[in-house]
Amino acid sequence: MKDVLDSLGATVVVVGSGPVLSLRLATRWLKLPWPIVRDPDRSVYRKYGLARPLGLIQQSGSFVVDRDGILRYAHGGLNPWDALRQDEVVTVLRQLKT
Repeated sequence: MKDVLDSLGATVVVVGSGPVLSLRLATRWLKLPWPIVRDPDRSVYRKYGLARPLGLIQQSGSFVVDRDGILRYAHGGLNPWDALRQDEVVTVLRQLKT
């Protein structure tokens, strides 16, 4: 996926709210090729409409923001494995590139 996103000119940033050590471990465990930005007070999550329903599970999501700062794609959900719908993100990025 990284190669595809790179070829489309995308810059990927992963946002996490946990302690620094947890985020570093997650980066290694998941073998993430992208940087993780820490959002300890979850202000970024809230700005993108994500929540922590019942105080238990933090919603995950993926977003495409164009160079002008316009949100072009948003998908959020409770299942982290469904947070990145690769085909949808790639479609939006290809549209933006043309």
